[in-house]
Amino acid sequence: MKNKTWLKWTEEEIDLLKIHWKFSTMKILLSNFPNRTYNSLMLKASQLGIKSEIERKRKGSLQYLEVLDSNSCYWWGFIIADGHLSKKGELVISLDIKDKVHLKKIATHLNRFITEREYVNSFTKNISVSCNLRIQDKVFGKKWLSILNINSPKTYTPPDLSIFLTKEKLLPFFIGLVDGDGCIWVSKNWLNLRIELHLNWLNTLEIIAFKLKEFYNIDCKVKVTKKLTAKLEINTKKDLKILKNSLNNLDYLERKWSKLYTL
Repeated sequence: MKNKTWLKWTEEEIDLLKIHWKFSTMKILLSNFPNRTYNSLMLKASQLGIKSEIERKRKGSLQYLEVLDSNSCYWWGFIIADGHLSKKGELVISLDIKDKVHLKKIATHLNRFITEREYVNSFTKNISVSCNLRIQDKVFGKKWLSILNINSPKTYTPPDLSIFLTKEKLLPFFIGLVDGDGCIWVSKNWLNLRIELHLNWLNTLEIIAFKLKEFYNIDCKVKVTKKLTAKLEINTKKDLKILKNSLNNLDYLERKWSKLYTL
């Protein structure tokens, strides 16, 4: 798989960049260079010595995520599951193109545009398309890496989620976690919501399950699977109804929760 920032520049692209760089906004530039990122365009213009007559600072603010209301807690759950916060303070969320509308929701809150790129799917070997959100703030990053105690990849080492383990914050945070890393199945005789993560997440899932029971009387089963992963499951209509009824005012992933509309 080749990242689009590594693609060799063609003479046609260079000529086009020289034409547009002086007066075009970054939004227009990105639309004219679908295989290039913000950083690659900035780097190439610098290498070519092209001067711009307009300001092209990255737009957006992470302030929305600093105030922990229900919806921002939802997005923190989604970020913990499906996002990345780097030591440089860059927040990155990359989703399949089918969830572009969903990614646009948080992009709107952060006043940030999203981009698309093609890549070769490692399983099917077919060309797929992803949508991506990137926004950087070193102060924000340093603060939240400390709050969440993120020192290594969260896939294998769960963050400290203490800040979200209150009655007001946990349920929307959990719904965001489900949207990022969970699955929901509904059939005539079977209901199942599942989050399956690395074994190192076992204790964290047990704490979440305990708090869901304490705060909302939701029953969860947490266990180690035969694959040596940690799994949290909810299997009752009563508990799934509680989750469904908590979706109001959240930017939830509609394609996932629509399965519960008949409950």
